[in-house]
Amino acid sequence: MIANLILPNVLIAGAPKCGTTSLFRYLADHPDVCASTVKEARYLLDADFPLFNPENNFLRYGLSGYSRFFSEEEARSRSVILEATPDYIYQNTPHRALKEFPTPPFVIFVFRRPATRILSQFNYVQNNLAQLPKDWSFKSLVDHLLADTVPSKYPLLRESIRQSRYADYLQYWVDTVGRNHIIVLLFEELVQNPLLVMQDLARRIGLDPSFYETYGFPKENPTILIRNQALHRIFRSLWGIKMPQPIRRLGGAMYRALNVSKRGHAQRKDEQAQLQRLDREFVDSNKRLTALTGLDLSCWDDQSISNSAKVR
Repeated sequence: MIANLILPNVLIAGAPKCGTTSLFRYLADHPDVCASTVKEARYLLDADFPLFNPENNFLRYGLSGYSRFFSEEEARSRSVILEATPDYIYQNTPHRALKEFPTPPFVIFVFRRPATRILSQFNYVQNNLAQLPKDWSFKSLVDHLLADTVPSKYPLLRESIRQSRYADYLQYWVDTVGRNHIIVLLFEELVQNPLLVMQDLARRIGLDPSFYETYGFPKENPTILIRNQALHRIFRSLWGIKMPQPIRRLGGAMYRALNVSKRGHAQRKDEQAQLQRLDREFVDSNKRLTALTGLDLSCWDDQSISNSAKVR
Protein backbone atom coordinates (compact mmCIF):
# COMPACT_ATOMS: atom_id res chain seq x y z
CA MET A 1 0.00 0.00 0.00
CA ILE A 2 1.20 3.51 -0.84
CA ALA A 3 0.48 4.70 2.70
CA ASN A 4 3.16 2.31 4.03
CA LEU A 5 5.89 3.36 1.59
CA ILE A 6 8.86 5.45 2.69
CA LEU A 7 8.61 8.59 0.58
CA PRO A 8 10.25 12.01 0.94
CA ASN A 9 8.25 14.72 2.65
CA VAL A 10 10.87 17.32 1.69
CA LEU A 11 12.18 17.43 -1.87
CA ILE A 12 14.90 19.75 -3.20
CA ALA A 13 13.89 20.01 -6.86
CA GLY A 14 16.11 22.75 -8.30
CA ALA A 15 17.89 24.45 -9.70
CA PRO A 16 21.28 23.07 -10.84
CA LYS A 17 24.35 25.16 -9.91
CA CYS A 18 22.35 27.08 -7.30
CA GLY A 19 23.74 25.60 -4.09
CA THR A 20 21.54 22.51 -3.82
CA THR A 21 24.45 20.24 -2.84
CA SER A 22 25.25 22.46 0.12
CA LEU A 23 21.59 22.78 1.07
CA PHE A 24 21.20 18.99 0.98
CA ARG A 25 24.25 18.61 3.24
CA TYR A 26 22.99 21.25 5.68
CA LEU A 27 19.63 19.49 6.00
CA ALA A 28 21.02 15.94 5.96
CA ASP A 29 23.30 16.76 8.91
CA HIS A 30 20.31 17.63 11.09
CA PRO A 31 19.67 14.77 13.56
CA ASP A 32 15.95 14.70 12.76
CA VAL A 33 16.43 14.22 9.00
CA CYS A 34 16.55 10.94 7.10
CA ALA A 35 18.34 11.79 3.85
CA SER A 36 18.41 9.61 0.77
CA THR A 37 21.42 7.34 0.50
CA VAL A 38 22.62 9.39 -2.48
CA LYS A 39 22.15 13.13 -2.89
CA GLU A 40 20.68 12.83 -6.38
CA ALA A 41 18.48 9.77 -6.63
CA ARG A 42 17.33 10.93 -10.10
CA TYR A 43 14.46 8.49 -9.72
CA LEU A 44 11.80 10.86 -11.08
CA LEU A 45 13.61 11.94 -14.25
CA ASP A 46 11.94 11.81 -17.66
CA ALA A 47 12.94 8.94 -19.94
CA ASP A 48 14.44 11.28 -22.56
CA PHE A 49 16.59 13.20 -20.06
CA PRO A 50 20.37 12.56 -20.42
CA LEU A 51 20.79 11.46 -16.77
CA PHE A 52 17.82 9.05 -16.81
CA ASN A 53 18.67 5.63 -15.36
CA PRO A 54 16.84 2.95 -17.38
CA GLU A 55 17.45 0.37 -14.64
CA ASN A 56 16.06 2.36 -11.71
CA ASN A 57 13.28 4.87 -12.25
CA PHE A 58 9.68 5.74 -11.43
CA LEU A 59 8.40 4.83 -14.88
CA ARG A 60 9.57 1.25 -14.35
CA TYR A 61 9.01 0.64 -10.64
CA GLY A 62 6.56 3.31 -9.49
CA LEU A 63 6.60 4.74 -5.98
CA SER A 64 7.65 1.44 -4.39
CA GLY A 65 11.07 1.74 -6.01
CA TYR A 66 11.53 5.22 -4.57
CA SER A 67 11.50 3.79 -1.04
CA ARG A 68 14.75 1.93 -1.70
CA PHE A 69 16.67 5.19 -1.44
CA PHE A 70 15.89 5.63 2.27
CA SER A 71 16.85 3.82 5.46
CA GLU A 72 13.69 2.32 6.94
CA GLU A 73 15.09 2.55 10.47
CA GLU A 74 15.94 6.25 10.13
CA ALA A 75 12.74 7.08 8.27
CA ARG A 76 10.56 5.63 11.02
CA SER A 77 12.25 7.69 13.74
CA ARG A 78 12.85 11.07 12.06
CA SER A 79 10.39 13.75 11.08
CA VAL A 80 11.90 14.76 7.72
CA ILE A 81 12.63 12.37 4.84
CA LEU A 82 14.77 14.20 2.28
CA GLU A 83 15.78 13.77 -1.35
CA ALA A 84 17.44 16.25 -3.72
CA THR A 85 17.71 16.11 -7.49
CA PRO A 86 17.98 19.65 -8.88
CA ASP A 87 17.06 18.61 -12.43
CA TYR A 88 13.55 17.68 -11.27
CA ILE A 89 12.52 21.29 -11.88
CA TYR A 90 12.61 20.67 -15.65
CA GLN A 91 10.87 17.27 -15.67
CA ASN A 92 7.29 16.08 -16.19
CA THR A 93 7.61 12.76 -14.32
CA PRO A 94 7.79 14.28 -10.80
CA HIS A 95 4.37 15.85 -11.29
CA ARG A 96 2.88 12.50 -12.20
CA ALA A 97 4.59 10.84 -9.23
CA LEU A 98 3.70 13.50 -6.66
CA LYS A 99 0.01 13.19 -7.50
CA GLU A 100 0.25 9.62 -6.16
CA PHE A 101 1.78 10.69 -2.82
CA PRO A 102 -0.60 10.32 0.16
CA THR A 103 0.24 13.94 1.08
CA PRO A 104 2.28 16.42 -0.96
CA PRO A 105 5.85 17.05 0.22
CA PHE A 106 7.45 20.42 0.75
CA VAL A 107 9.27 21.19 -2.50
CA ILE A 108 12.29 23.47 -2.14
CA PHE A 109 13.88 25.46 -4.94
CA VAL A 110 17.09 27.47 -4.74
CA PHE A 111 17.44 30.14 -7.42
CA ARG A 112 20.34 32.46 -8.17
CA ARG A 113 20.94 35.35 -10.53
CA PRO A 114 20.46 33.60 -13.90
CA ALA A 115 23.58 35.08 -15.49
CA THR A 116 25.87 33.87 -12.69
CA ARG A 117 24.19 30.45 -12.77
CA ILE A 118 25.20 30.20 -16.42
CA LEU A 119 28.74 31.34 -15.57
CA SER A 120 28.95 28.67 -12.88
CA GLN A 121 27.66 26.06 -15.31
CA PHE A 122 30.23 27.14 -17.90
CA ASN A 123 33.08 26.84 -15.39
CA TYR A 124 31.80 23.45 -14.26
CA VAL A 125 31.58 22.02 -17.79
CA GLN A 126 34.95 23.45 -18.83
CA ASN A 127 36.86 22.60 -15.66
CA ASN A 128 35.21 19.94 -13.48
CA LEU A 129 34.01 17.94 -16.49
CA ALA A 130 36.82 19.02 -18.85
CA GLN A 131 34.40 18.94 -21.79
CA LEU A 132 35.04 22.34 -23.39
CA PRO A 133 38.10 23.45 -25.34
CA LYS A 134 40.37 25.61 -23.19
CA ASP A 135 40.23 28.39 -25.79
CA TRP A 136 36.50 28.78 -25.15
CA SER A 137 36.05 31.84 -22.96
CA PHE A 138 32.85 32.80 -21.18
CA LYS A 139 32.39 35.39 -23.94
CA SER A 140 32.51 32.55 -26.48
CA LEU A 141 29.66 30.83 -24.69
CA VAL A 142 27.57 34.01 -24.40
CA ASP A 143 28.08 34.74 -28.11
CA HIS A 144 26.87 31.23 -28.96
CA LEU A 145 23.95 31.41 -26.53
CA LEU A 146 22.65 34.70 -27.88
CA ALA A 147 23.01 33.42 -31.45
CA ASP A 148 21.48 30.05 -30.50
CA THR A 149 24.49 28.22 -31.93
CA VAL A 150 25.79 26.22 -28.94
CA PRO A 151 26.75 22.77 -30.31
CA SER A 152 24.32 20.00 -29.36
CA LYS A 153 27.16 18.00 -27.78
CA TYR A 154 27.06 20.50 -24.88
CA PRO A 155 23.45 20.00 -23.67
CA LEU A 156 24.11 21.44 -20.20
CA LEU A 157 25.06 24.74 -21.82
CA ARG A 158 22.79 24.72 -24.86
CA GLU A 159 19.63 24.99 -22.73
CA SER A 160 21.09 27.24 -20.03
CA ILE A 161 19.16 30.41 -20.91
CA ARG A 162 15.82 28.63 -21.16
CA GLN A 163 16.47 26.67 -17.97
CA SER A 164 17.33 29.86 -16.06
CA ARG A 165 13.88 31.35 -16.67
CA TYR A 166 12.69 29.86 -13.41
CA ALA A 167 9.14 31.22 -13.50
CA ASP A 168 8.42 29.13 -16.61
CA TYR A 169 8.76 25.99 -14.48
CA LEU A 170 7.68 27.12 -11.02
CA GLN A 171 4.00 27.66 -11.85
CA TYR A 172 3.69 24.01 -12.88
CA TRP A 173 4.97 22.97 -9.45
CA VAL A 174 2.56 25.31 -7.68
CA ASP A 175 -0.27 23.69 -9.62
CA THR A 176 0.93 20.20 -8.60
CA VAL A 177 1.57 20.51 -4.84
CA GLY A 178 -0.04 23.84 -3.95
CA ARG A 179 1.55 27.16 -3.09
CA ASN A 180 1.80 26.33 0.63
CA HIS A 181 4.12 23.41 -0.16
CA ILE A 182 6.53 25.44 -2.30
CA ILE A 183 9.58 27.02 -0.64
CA VAL A 184 11.87 29.26 -2.70
CA LEU A 185 15.31 30.27 -1.41
CA LEU A 186 17.85 32.60 -2.97
CA PHE A 187 21.39 31.35 -3.47
CA GLU A 188 22.81 34.78 -2.65
CA GLU A 189 21.08 34.83 0.74
CA LEU A 190 22.21 31.26 1.47
CA VAL A 191 25.80 32.36 0.83
CA GLN A 192 25.60 35.61 2.79
CA ASN A 193 23.69 34.37 5.83
CA PRO A 194 23.34 30.57 5.95
CA LEU A 195 22.42 30.58 9.64
CA LEU A 196 19.40 32.84 9.15
CA VAL A 197 18.26 31.01 6.01
CA MET A 198 18.59 27.54 7.53
CA GLN A 199 16.89 28.42 10.80
CA ASP A 200 13.94 29.90 8.93
CA LEU A 201 13.77 26.86 6.63
CA ALA A 202 13.96 24.49 9.61
CA ARG A 203 10.94 26.14 11.21
CA ARG A 204 8.95 25.89 7.99
CA ILE A 205 9.53 22.15 7.56
CA GLY A 206 9.19 21.21 11.23
CA LEU A 207 12.82 20.91 12.37
CA ASP A 208 14.44 22.32 15.51
CA PRO A 209 16.28 25.44 14.25
CA SER A 210 18.64 25.55 17.25
CA PHE A 211 20.77 22.81 15.63
CA TYR A 212 22.23 25.41 13.27
CA GLU A 213 23.41 27.75 16.04
CA THR A 214 26.68 25.78 16.29
CA TYR A 215 26.73 24.29 12.78
CA GLY A 216 29.80 24.88 10.60
CA PHE A 217 28.11 25.14 7.16
CA PRO A 218 30.74 23.27 5.10
CA LYS A 219 31.19 24.15 1.43
CA GLU A 220 30.17 21.46 -1.04
CA ASN A 221 30.79 20.68 -4.73
CA PRO A 222 32.89 23.75 -5.65
CA THR A 223 33.63 24.54 -9.27
CA ILE A 224 37.38 24.34 -9.87
CA LEU A 225 39.72 25.90 -12.42
CA ILE A 226 42.15 23.43 -13.97
CA ARG A 227 45.47 24.03 -15.72
CA ASN A 228 45.64 20.90 -17.90
CA GLN A 229 42.50 19.22 -19.26
CA ALA A 230 44.22 15.99 -20.32
CA LEU A 231 45.59 15.48 -16.81
CA HIS A 232 42.16 16.24 -15.36
CA ARG A 233 40.50 13.58 -17.54
CA ILE A 234 43.02 11.01 -16.30
CA PHE A 235 42.34 12.07 -12.70
CA ARG A 236 38.57 11.74 -13.17
CA SER A 237 38.95 8.24 -14.61
CA LEU A 238 41.15 7.15 -11.69
CA TRP A 239 38.83 8.75 -9.13
CA GLY A 240 36.18 6.14 -9.87
CA ILE A 241 38.44 3.33 -8.65
CA LYS A 242 37.80 2.11 -5.10
CA MET A 243 40.65 2.97 -2.73
CA PRO A 244 41.19 3.56 1.00
CA GLN A 245 39.99 6.99 2.14
CA PRO A 246 43.43 8.16 3.41
CA ILE A 247 44.93 7.45 -0.02
CA ARG A 248 41.99 9.16 -1.74
CA ARG A 249 42.38 12.29 0.41
CA LEU A 250 46.15 12.42 -0.12
CA GLY A 251 45.79 11.89 -3.86
CA GLY A 252 43.14 14.59 -4.08
CA ALA A 253 45.28 17.09 -2.20
CA MET A 254 48.31 16.37 -4.40
CA TYR A 255 46.23 16.70 -7.55
CA ARG A 256 44.71 20.03 -6.48
CA ALA A 257 48.17 21.43 -5.74
CA LEU A 258 49.38 20.32 -9.16
CA ASN A 259 46.49 21.11 -11.49
CA VAL A 260 44.01 23.51 -9.83
CA SER A 261 44.53 27.24 -10.25
CA LYS A 262 42.89 30.43 -9.01
CA ARG A 263 40.84 32.78 -11.17
CA GLY A 264 42.66 35.92 -12.36
CA HIS A 265 41.43 39.52 -12.00
CA ALA A 266 41.43 40.17 -15.77
CA GLN A 267 39.18 37.18 -16.34
CA ARG A 268 36.70 38.47 -13.77
CA LYS A 269 36.55 41.87 -15.47
CA ASP A 270 35.69 40.21 -18.78
CA GLU A 271 33.07 38.03 -17.10
CA GLN A 272 31.31 41.07 -15.65
CA ALA A 273 30.68 42.44 -19.13
CA GLN A 274 29.26 39.11 -20.30
CA LEU A 275 27.03 38.81 -17.22
CA GLN A 276 25.50 42.17 -18.08
CA ARG A 277 24.80 40.96 -21.63
CA LEU A 278 23.01 37.93 -20.22
CA ASP A 279 21.06 39.93 -17.63
CA ARG A 280 19.03 41.53 -20.41
CA GLU A 281 17.70 38.09 -21.38
CA PHE A 282 16.01 37.64 -18.00
CA VAL A 283 14.30 40.96 -17.27
CA ASP A 284 10.80 39.71 -18.09
CA SER A 285 11.20 36.26 -16.52
CA ASN A 286 12.57 37.75 -13.29
CA LYS A 287 9.55 40.06 -13.09
CA ARG A 288 7.27 37.05 -13.45
CA LEU A 289 9.21 35.23 -10.74
CA THR A 290 8.74 38.18 -8.38
CA ALA A 291 5.02 38.25 -9.13
CA LEU A 292 4.75 34.50 -8.50
CA THR A 293 6.78 34.34 -5.28
CA GLY A 294 6.78 37.84 -3.82
CA LEU A 295 10.56 37.62 -3.45
CA ASP A 296 12.80 40.68 -3.51
CA LEU A 297 15.28 39.97 -6.31
CA SER A 298 17.22 43.22 -5.97
CA CYS A 299 20.35 41.21 -5.13
CA TRP A 300 20.33 40.08 -8.77
CA ASP A 301 20.68 43.63 -10.12
CA ASP A 302 24.17 43.67 -11.65
CA GLN A 303 25.64 42.38 -8.40
CA SER A 304 29.28 41.52 -7.79
CA ILE A 305 30.07 37.92 -8.67
CA SER A 306 32.57 37.58 -5.84
CA ASN A 307 30.29 35.09 -4.09
CA SER A 308 29.36 33.10 -7.18
CA ALA A 309 31.70 30.19 -6.41
CA LYS A 310 31.22 29.89 -2.66
CA VAL A 311 28.34 27.43 -2.63
CA ARG A 312 27.45 24.75 -5.17
